Amino acid sequence: FDEEEVEIAQKALSSLIGGIGYFYGSSLVSDEPKPEYGDIDETSEPRLSNPYSLFAGTPSRPFFPRGFLWDEGFQLLLLSRWDADLSMDVLRSWYHTMDKNGWMAREQILGEEARSKVPKEFQIQYPNFANPPTLLFAVQALVDRLEAVSTAGMVDQLAQVYSTQGRHNSATEQTLTREYMQDLLQYSSRQLEFFMRTQAGEPLPGSLEHGYRWRGRTMDHTLTSGIDDYPRARPPSTRELHVDLFSWVTYMLSVDTELAAFSRNGLELNQTREQQLESHLRLLDELHWNSERNMYCDVTVQPRDGYDELEDEGESEESVFVCHKGYVSLFPMLLGLVPPESPKLGHILDMIEDPDELWSEFGIRSLSTQDDII
Repeated sequence: FDEEEVEIAQKALSSLIGGIGYFYGSSLVSDEPKPEYGDIDETSEPRLSNPYSLFAGTPSRPFFPRGFLWDEGFQLLLLSRWDADLSMDVLRSWYHTMDKNGWMAREQILGEEARSKVPKEFQIQYPNFANPPTLLFAVQALVDRLEAVSTAGMVDQLAQVYSTQGRHNSATEQTLTREYMQDLLQYSSRQLEFFMRTQAGEPLPGSLEHGYRWRGRTMDHTLTSGIDDYPRARPPSTRELHVDLFSWVTYMLSVDTELAAFSRNGLELNQTREQQLESHLRLLDELHWNSERNMYCDVTVQPRDGYDELEDEGESEESVFVCHKGYVSLFPMLLGLVPPESPKLGHILDMIEDPDELWSEFGIRSLSTQDDII
C-alpha cells in the first residue's frame, strides 16, 4: 500500500475506535409483539426497562451515537485485528444484553438523552423483531483461530495465531478456553432458538416445509433485515419467505455446530445441529433457488389464476418467486453456504462480474442496474 492508502486506513480505523462508547440507561420496550403489516396496533403502552449498560461502537457519532446490533459485527471484524481484547469486551457487553428468550434489541437507545435524538416512532423495541446476527462474525473468527491450533498447549499457540505481534500476554488469549467457548455457545444457541421460533414463516401452498420471514415489514421497508429499502414482495404478506433470513439462520446453525464441537459436553448438541444444518442447506435450495433465473430469490404467494372455490380443488393460492438481483440474492454465497463444487456458484459469479448487473469499478452494486424498480 502507498502512503495515501495507509493514511486513509489510519483515519478510518481511528474514526471507528473513536466511536466506541459506554452507554447506560433504560430502553423503551414493548412487552407485546408488533402487529403484522396491515393489522390494527392494539399493543399496550411500552415501558422503560431496568437500566443497563452497553460498551459498543457506533455507526456515526454525530447522527447515530448509539449501539446498532447489525452494524457491530462488521465493526468487530476490523477492531479485532487491531485489539483483540477490546473487541472481546464489546462482544461480551452485547451478549450480556440478551434476555432469557434470546432477544437483543437491535437499536440500543439508552436514556432520555439518547431518545431525544430518535423520532418517537422508532424508539420502541419490539420482542418479535430480530436483526442479522453479525456478532457471530467475531465468534467465527475465534473458532477459526481455535481450529488452527491443537488442543495441547492451546494458550501458548494462540499467542502466535491470534496476535499478529506474537505476544503471549493478551487477556483474550488467556480466555480462549473450552469453558469460554461453552459460554459463547449458550448465547449463540439461545439466539438461534429465538430466530427459529419467532421468525418462522408459514408453509407454502402444497408444501409442509417452512422458511423464515422478517417481522417488522412495511410496504417499502424491512428495517429488521439490515437492508432497509431492498425491494421485497408488494404488498407485504405473512406468507412470504426471505432468502437472506433463511441464510442467516443456516449460518447460525453452522457456527453453533462448530462451537459445540469445541465445547465441553457439546457432543449431543453438535449432532443435533449437524442434522438441522443439513436439512436447512437442502431447504435453502428447495425453497429459494429459481432454476429459471439461476438465482436465489424471496418467495411469496398470490391467488391462483382462474381459481373457482366452488369448482376447483386444492389450494387457492400459489407460490411465486420475488427476484431482485443484488445483495439479498447473494446471501447464500456471502455466508459460505454454497459449496465450491456447486453449479449454482458459477451462475452467482456470472451475475456479480456482469457490468450490466452488479459489477462496477467501485465495488459490487447493491442492486442490478437492470432491476425493474430502477
